[in-house]
Amino acid sequence: MKRTIHTARAYAMALALATTISMMSCQTQDNSDEPALKDGQEQTVITAQSANITRAVVFFPEEELVDIVNYVLNTDYDAISGETKLSWDLLADEKDMAQIFSEINFRLAVNIPWVEQENIETFGDLVNYVKKHFNGSYNNPDIIFSKVQRIISEQSNISISQIYLHSDLKRDLGMDSLDVFETAMAIEEEFAIEIPDEYIERIKIVEDYILYLRHR
Repeated sequence: MKRTIHTARAYAMALALATTISMMSCQTQDNSDEPALKDGQEQTVITAQSANITRAVVFFPEEELVDIVNYVLNTDYDAISGETKLSWDLLADEKDMAQIFSEINFRLAVNIPWVEQENIETFGDLVNYVKKHFNGSYNNPDIIFSKVQRIISEQSNISISQIYLHSDLKRDLGMDSLDVFETAMAIEEEFAIEIPDEYIERIKIVEDYILYLRHR
């Protein structure tokens, strides 16, 4: 149902864009068509807004915590069991733990107070605390870019290796207006945010998606 709603919004917004282009073309030929076209455009925008009636739950990136532990401890775990003791099993000393907490604060905007740090003994304790306080914010541009790359690849069947920060969505990646809107919908669902339709209409390159995520 959610996918149907998102698709409806994307089609409606693509239609609104097409209507706008048609209106501009008609204005150069016959100004008498202008009022009717504006009425039609307004109705389309209302339809697009009414289609946006569901929001995704906050996505919790547990794999990001695994990546943080790997980064700090210089390890290469694909996954970490919740029962794993950070100091005993992973040999994380006091300095390592301080760096893990600092990295979590930087990447995921979750500050773990000292009194709470003392209660975190296992990876499961860490996951549970961050999951409880995570609000969907990402401050790591590399993570944002990799996720946007994956979403664009899934939405348009383009290899991730062909998607760069400054790739032009239409010229370089062959996406049309509907693809751009569908990708925005998928990004909204992934990051549990809402991108205004007016902003989506101005998206030209991959970086435009990322700039909104970083500065929302």
